[in-house]
Amino acid sequence: MLKPRDYSIIDITGLSCEINSNNILENNVLEKYIEGVPYWAHQYVCSHSEINSASYEQRKFYFLFKKSFLSGKCFDLEGHTNYAFILLYDLLNDYDTHKNISELEHQLKLLSKCYPVIEPDCNSSLARKMNLIKDPNEHSNERSNEYPDKIPKTEETPSYGQFSYGLGNRHMKTLNLNPIEVALLNNLRYTSNGFNGISYCMIEIVKIYLEVCHRLEQIFFEEQTTLSLEFERIVNIILERKSRGYYHYYKEPIMASFYTTIFKCCENAVRECYKHRTLDIDCSFAENAKQEYEEKILSKVTAIIPDVIDRITPITEEIEMILFAKSTTRWREYYKKIKKNYKKNVELFADKVVKLGKLNKFNLGGSEKMFYDAASFAVERGSESAVKLYFLYLSEAIYKYKILTERRLTTLVIDKKLKEAQRMLKRKAPVVTELFELNMSLTKNVLKTEEQTRIFYAIFREYIRNKKVQIAIEKIPDIFRKKIKLNDESVLEIKQQHFGTVELLNEYLKENEDLKEDEDTDLCADKNTVSEEKQSAQIQFSQIQASALDFFEKNNFTVLQSEFEAFAKLKGVLKNQLIDSINETCYEQLDDNLIETEDEHYVINQDYIKQCWRQNDRKY
Repeated sequence: MLKPRDYSIIDITGLSCEINSNNILENNVLEKYIEGVPYWAHQYVCSHSEINSASYEQRKFYFLFKKSFLSGKCFDLEGHTNYAFILLYDLLNDYDTHKNISELEHQLKLLSKCYPVIEPDCNSSLARKMNLIKDPNEHSNERSNEYPDKIPKTEETPSYGQFSYGLGNRHMKTLNLNPIEVALLNNLRYTSNGFNGISYCMIEIVKIYLEVCHRLEQIFFEEQTTLSLEFERIVNIILERKSRGYYHYYKEPIMASFYTTIFKCCENAVRECYKHRTLDIDCSFAENAKQEYEEKILSKVTAIIPDVIDRITPITEEIEMILFAKSTTRWREYYKKIKKNYKKNVELFADKVVKLGKLNKFNLGGSEKMFYDAASFAVERGSESAVKLYFLYLSEAIYKYKILTERRLTTLVIDKKLKEAQRMLKRKAPVVTELFELNMSLTKNVLKTEEQTRIFYAIFREYIRNKKVQIAIEKIPDIFRKKIKLNDESVLEIKQQHFGTVELLNEYLKENEDLKEDEDTDLCADKNTVSEEKQSAQIQFSQIQASALDFFEKNNFTVLQSEFEAFAKLKGVLKNQLIDSINETCYEQLDDNLIETEDEHYVINQDYIKQCWRQNDRKY
């Protein structure tokens, strides 16, 4: 009899191999894993031992992921960053065995390049390992003796932040720095953090910092001094009571702290541009020295920064997503701005919230409150967009709260039994009550008919089975699609009632076919006597233009560009040509464009449309 397979053991051998990663580093190419990356809910990973809590499928993929990484092939993790963080700690453990710092540096550089969200952790981990090599006095003599040729045991041993791995040396080739600029950066005692640990952000900070230092030197040159001399003068104030023997011991770190404070000011300027929380800057010197530093140095720095900050490179969508993942509450300021700028257009409000949600792709479960508030906001206004926001909130809530099982959701949403759902829980969870109340409001304010509620429940049941929110959103229009049913008996009755009228009208038209040519001429002359005022108020639209304006009217004069593009294709024209033709037709009357572009929408000013006439002389 065959023994049952032990799924706690995975036989993977031969994981050590040389990385061939030049192509990845140059092109940042990630390969798609054909079988699909096993789902792994986002969690805080602090050691390689987290792999022990993974499922068999997750562990099986991880070992394949590591083997592929070591051979120079990186998989697209599809947002499941736990694998990358565990690999980081795995590589650090391997380093403790092979002791090759160059190999570790190359591995972590590749890991950062492929998965930018992990870059700050790679940088700080590598810094700690470099410092262990740098300072043998902090560890046992046995460890120090392992690297006798790499550790010059003199007082001039360079520190991690000063020389071989200083900021200046790291960016010397990338930014084409001169020796003075390299020294300005190497003098820093900076600390890596979640923001400047992102290469894109660090490069922008460095550019602003170097420009500020350059401007300071120009200012002090006009005052017949230099930046370093001003720093030394303030150092003398701080150390005036220190004995001469301690002066040089304290001077260097104090000078470095002066440069670091300028660097932090520049970092805060970049953070503000990228809408990220700023750092606290505290000059912890003696009061007289602090006042001198603020008056002579910081005041000039704060005056220079606004003049140079416009040189910053605009933030990309990829970096936005990384920042949202690192600061799980960053969305709040963005969302407040969306609500503040709300102009009684719920559809436009919902579109902006959805776009913000996409930027929070890696902030898994972090934007649940945003979607809840946005859904509640739309529900209160009875908007159909509330249903889309409702499903997006539900998606976040299910991910964040594992208590929301299929059975409990059905009890809450369809059966509407709050107490029964709470009874199924060992403890009362606030999200259960929130979801129940939101669902009740949705049913009352948005789903106005039994048919709409029935379709909504059908979409909901399908969603909690497959957990594919995009499919649910695509089916939402089915809820509000209006059905027209003709009464055959009424149609026949109306035909019979108007039969005589139609016959009489036909006879009248036949009699008028013999009108004389001079009467036609008189009729044309009469038309030409219409007042200029009436003519200026009447705009003759083509059939396709009138159809487009009907389409706007049905959508409350605000239409998504994508939806209008689909409409234009059905009519056999390009959307831009159709928009331009309508605007040209109305321009003489309005002296302005009738249709404007606003974000991803086309919008019609309703005051303008009132000045225009349809082709059948009916005002909008």
